[in-house]
Amino acid sequence: MRRVPGRLRRTWAALSTGERVVLAAWTMIAVQLLLRGWAVAGSWFYADDFIFLGKEATGEATTAWLFEPHNIHLMPLGLWLTKLVGAVGAFSWTAAAAEILVLQLLASLACWWMLRTFFGDRPGTLVPLGAFLFLPMSFPTVVWWAAVVNQLPHQAALYACLAAHVIYLRERRRWALVMATVFFALALGSYTKGLLVPVLLVLVAVLYFAEGGVLRRPWRALVDYWQAWTAYGVVAVSYLAVYLTTVPGTGRPDLGVLAETVDLSLTTSLAPSMLGGPWVWSSLNQVGGVGPRLFVDTPTSLVALSWLVLGMLALVAVLRRRRAWFALLLLAVYALASAVLVGAGRAGDFGVASASLELRYFADLSGVVALCLGLATLPVRGAVGSSEPRTPVVLDLHVGRRWVAAGLAVVLAGSLWSSWSYARPWHDPVQMPQEQWVANATEALTEEPVEIPDTTVPDSVLWAAGFPANLVSRLLSPLGDRVEVVDHGTDLRMLDGEGNLRPATVADVPRTEPGPDGQCGYSVSEETVIEIVPVLDFDFWLTISYLAGQDGSMTVSAGRTEVEVPVERGLHTAYVRTQGAYGSVTLTPAEGTTLCVDNMNVGFLTPLDVPQEDE
Repeated sequence: MRRVPGRLRRTWAALSTGERVVLAAWTMIAVQLLLRGWAVAGSWFYADDFIFLGKEATGEATTAWLFEPHNIHLMPLGLWLTKLVGAVGAFSWTAAAAEILVLQLLASLACWWMLRTFFGDRPGTLVPLGAFLFLPMSFPTVVWWAAVVNQLPHQAALYACLAAHVIYLRERRRWALVMATVFFALALGSYTKGLLVPVLLVLVAVLYFAEGGVLRRPWRALVDYWQAWTAYGVVAVSYLAVYLTTVPGTGRPDLGVLAETVDLSLTTSLAPSMLGGPWVWSSLNQVGGVGPRLFVDTPTSLVALSWLVLGMLALVAVLRRRRAWFALLLLAVYALASAVLVGAGRAGDFGVASASLELRYFADLSGVVALCLGLATLPVRGAVGSSEPRTPVVLDLHVGRRWVAAGLAVVLAGSLWSSWSYARPWHDPVQMPQEQWVANATEALTEEPVEIPDTTVPDSVLWAAGFPANLVSRLLSPLGDRVEVVDHGTDLRMLDGEGNLRPATVADVPRTEPGPDGQCGYSVSEETVIEIVPVLDFDFWLTISYLAGQDGSMTVSAGRTEVEVPVERGLHTAYVRTQGAYGSVTLTPAEGTTLCVDNMNVGFLTPLDVPQEDE
């Protein structure tokens, strides 16, 4: 057993520096996949996920649907990825988790390709790679499938586009330009933030692959690489043409909202996350604090400390290395553009805090931070000018490797804590009740054929803003013909807050006065009009409690609704979903059908809170 470590040491010693770096990078990526695999395995479908699964199950996920906007996003690639999972089977989290991890692997490999393309296989690239792999900045995109399908493909395409772009700038290879253009198109097809990719492409060309002063550099970059700008421009203009004609306009962004979003995003969200934060999360304004989504809640003292540390690191880099400020400029411009885009879109509809303090909107910055860390400390291969030690030395500062290692260990520990803290609610059945609700509903609806009203599911499963996706017929559509919803019936049962079947009722006072026929209430043997408390023009359920001496049927007319419902012998309740305003209900029994009507209720259906065995 003692010979194995010695053999491993000899094998390691036989490797070149570049081979060691590549092996170390692959090991780090594998560790990241294991950590994020743990986070994904404990999560489940949430919110928008059910909308995507329902579209696939009902046959609405057509090619045309791929180019329909989701909220304000035009994301055909992301929607196509949802089709793949939806086609596997009903609520297959295994398929979704596998897709998430494959996309995470692609994003990590793309980031590694970007870093080694810029800097080569040198040990210094492992620190930026580690920043991308383990900083919690991109962690919130992994546990929520709806965020994954646009965020991770966008990240992979962004980093791969930068790598191919640099190969073109350095070697003028046309295949590299074609690849960069394709990856740019994929970034746009994944996420609206793909519009910011040209910001990075232009800055890299101007700062690192063009000569001259402040005014001459942009001109040289424009002239020397005109083919790239033409190709990227065609893709960007084509996307914008489709986007502006497809996505409804959100109006002119409020300047105050933009300013607040930029301020909160840059100061409170991004700065701590670059050092392993935010360390502290909160549920923000979610009702009762229930729900898995968490928002940055870094204490003010730690925000200030983060800025102090980042400022000191930036100052040291600028004083010790020429052109290190290029990297700071690139990061600042892209971060500012990201915050402005979020402020112009998400913040206007959902509030500044919920947009600025949710890190998933800035997940792509994890790779940009990694790139800029490398740009500040390492030379760029083939660049006209890049980071290099200052001569003469301006700041003669020697920091021992142990101190550097200790600092990196602190950041890594904070990153792991922040990531673990974020994942906990996604593993908590109290804050993620969707899986158990769907499991209970699936079991209840497969035990026996049962007709249920098409009511909405609890907000804890899918919020009301998702209507009509929060209807039982939509959310459970992946179960296929096991779900049979009706708009009328007798003694209907419905799914309760836990997904179990319970008798349906209208929790309201009767809409009718006591009937004139004594204990019979309203005797119905021919067409009978019964006056009720007037009902507004809205979709309500009408319940009719009756006693019948034989089976039969009757026609119920109320508002714009007229439907024939069965009548069963004995004491029962008829249910009818009505539309329109009305102040009376007309009952027309079939020939030979007589019944006594006790009372009628109108309102929303709620499950009767009684044990199922007592029904």
